[in-house]
Amino acid sequence: MGPEVVHVPLYLSQWRMTRVTGLKNTTQLKWRGYLEELARFSSYLNYDKEYGNQGL
Repeated sequence: MGPEVVHVPLYLSQWRMTRVTGLKNTTQLKWRGYLEELARFSSYLNYDKEYGNQGL
């Protein structure tokens, strides 16, 4: 995870997303630790949700 915010245009018809629920071949405890690490890393990031096309 990097500190850069990536803006993804909504007109990308081939854009795919998925919900990740764990890490392959690891325990749920390790997965929760990874999520906590991501939360700590991203806690300082602020994203302006009002910026951009207000008509969407």
